[in-house]
Amino acid sequence: MKPAKSKPRAKPRSVLETILLVEDNPMVRAMLVRVLSQSGYAVHEAETGEQALTACGLARPDLVILDDRLPGIGGIEVATVLHTSLRIPFMVLTANCDTRQLKKYIALGASNYMIKPVTAENIVPAVQLAFHNGSNINRLVEKSLQDNYIGRGIACLALTRRLDEALALAELKSMARNERKKLWIKAKEIFDQSIGRACRG
Repeated sequence: MKPAKSKPRAKPRSVLETILLVEDNPMVRAMLVRVLSQSGYAVHEAETGEQALTACGLARPDLVILDDRLPGIGGIEVATVLHTSLRIPFMVLTANCDTRQLKKYIALGASNYMIKPVTAENIVPAVQLAFHNGSNINRLVEKSLQDNYIGRGIACLALTRRLDEALALAELKSMARNERKKLWIKAKEIFDQSIGRACRG
């Protein structure tokens, strides 16, 4: 008699995704913390933009849920820091349907937004979409940075070795291949070395 096959056990979720909730309304904040915590997220709270930026500096969250209207530093200012300096995905909660304001957040890389009132039923799907969009945005940002280094590396080779762009690119590829390095990493090395030589004068 063959032994019964045991069903595979689901892998435990050992590391929770962390969310920083930035909301100055205590009732809304309490409801969102409860719902998101019950959905398996580790939720930290901030009431102001200043508290949010301090919290992000101490412990980087996976996602920031950002209220548009905050006392002190406003939502746009916080979003600017999250996007340009900290590279942390964020979604926006707003009672303002002004499309110009929403376009500003989208331009800053907002991974989702919700028009208030927010309910327990619609916040979790919105957060799930924000996590998905945020990972895509981060990949695009990373690719943009890598492309930027490749362009700078090509320019450095073209200037120092007096090559045209096509030959400089071919030379960069050859160097990366011979050293078994990714193209953008080798390009960054060339650029950094050129900057170092220029600084030494």
